Amino acid sequence: RVAITAGGGRGNYTAKIRIYEIGYGGPEPDDGDLIFELPVINYTCKPKAIYQVMFDEPISIVNGTWYRIVLKVEGPSSDCGNSGKREVVAEGVKFIFRSSKRSTNGTDYGSGQIPQLIFKKCEKRKKYRLRLCVDTTA
Repeated sequence: RVAITAGGGRGNYTAKIRIYEIGYGGPEPDDGDLIFELPVINYTCKPKAIYQVMFDEPISIVNGTWYRIVLKVEGPSSDCGNSGKREVVAEGVKFIFRSSKRSTNGTDYGSGQIPQLIFKKCEKRKKYRLRLCVDTTA
């Protein structure tokens, strides 16, 4: 199960989130199949703070499959994270990130507006891997 956090920092924002399942694609994934879409949400965020976007229903992800998260944030200029990592291991789950050629605002896995993924393991396995292509444009 997975949820995300969104950046902010200057006041009131709206955000729309879509998640696509890419599959086992190559270096630049196709659009993929839309597996989740969150209607536009409104939120307020103080400087250097993050907003947790919790989904009403859990989203199941499959080990070894690439996913693309599309986050569109509208509002005042917002904080942008830096020093993002290509690979992260948390609670025995390995997340692999890559940049998207579809991003048009200069964000990628190293610098962007998705500072955290919130997840919960659904079953016990020896290895987990979620591959994400982060795209912060509509």
